[in-house]
Amino acid sequence: MCFSDTSVQVNFLLYFAVQGKYMENKSTKSSQMAFEKLRDAAIENMCIALLAAYQVDPDCVRALVASVSNSLFTAEKSDR
Repeated sequence: MCFSDTSVQVNFLLYFAVQGKYMENKSTKSSQMAFEKLRDAAIENMCIALLAAYQVDPDCVRALVASVSNSLFTAEKSDR
């Protein structure tokens, strides 16, 4: 079987195109995993803080929910 120079060039370009997509996907997955770990750590730390604050002020959970809700509403309103 004889391969022309064009066939070799096309195969070469396809190989690097596929490799580029693989590296791009790998990078995207890696950064997504990093953000998921950061999110999980933030949630865990918030739970620890709320548990400690709850012993001092039982209304701290309601206050946090009200504050976050207000912040989300304000942010959505300003986006319009």
